[in-house]
Amino acid sequence: MDSYLKVCNQINKLKGKPQKEALLAAISLNALLTKTPQHQAFSYYEKKALRKIRLLYDASSSCLSQYSQVSQNLFKEGLFKVPKPPYEPCDFILSEVLQKGSGHPISLSLLFLYFSRHFPCSLFLLPLAPQAYIFKLIDQKNSCHYFDLQKQGQVLPREELPSFSSSLSPSLQTLDAYKVLLLFIEQYIRILKEKELFQQVHILLSIMCELEPLQHHFLAERALVRRKLGLINLALEDLKTFFSFNNKSEAPKELKVAFYELQTLCQFKDKMTPPV
Repeated sequence: MDSYLKVCNQINKLKGKPQKEALLAAISLNALLTKTPQHQAFSYYEKKALRKIRLLYDASSSCLSQYSQVSQNLFKEGLFKVPKPPYEPCDFILSEVLQKGSGHPISLSLLFLYFSRHFPCSLFLLPLAPQAYIFKLIDQKNSCHYFDLQKQGQVLPREELPSFSSSLSPSLQTLDAYKVLLLFIEQYIRILKEKELFQQVHILLSIMCELEPLQHHFLAERALVRRKLGLINLALEDLKTFFSFNNKSEAPKELKVAFYELQTLCQFKDKMTPPV
């Protein structure tokens, strides 16, 4: 429980912070889920990757923002790649993603943001994810460049910009480190659910309930996961809290069925428990 609360506190401190600060909290999440040290392993692969990135940076052309060109070369040289779905849970373990140079787009996004701190530029993941993982880069001359992570770091020509720029708010930097990490958690949950790794899903949903108490849908999701794990009383407690904020008649059928089923199970359990 102490580790769980430490991770929640670490994530909460990301509010209002630059996106590049999100990665270390993601590594703490990895450690919590895998129950293995992760920061040391990441540090080892970070040093190796940074040496390669610096070599590409030094060799890049001055005609284009160097980090933009580095982002393309990282893919051309095979140091990074975005695999096609389906994704695996290991695609969210940052030390493994860095070691193999391949992972879920949000994991690679965290790495790109993190490594940008070593270069004279500002890098932002635009608020288009998870539909698209497009970055805005501001170089030393205050020029803007955009590149698409899912197109292997391809720099987007100006004629392609209207296809997504019209959907953006005037301020493109509104996605702070906290929001980027929440995106990482939500994508992680989705893949873990697909693999039916419900113990890990339960941990992440509990973190989301702690971080975003007004987002009641996380309570409902956790209730269904708790039911699968046999945590009957806790599942019922979650649904009671959920329905205290939401009209039961308008709830999805799955939640209503689960609620009545859990009530019946708890009543039966109480009857079977001998008096003290």
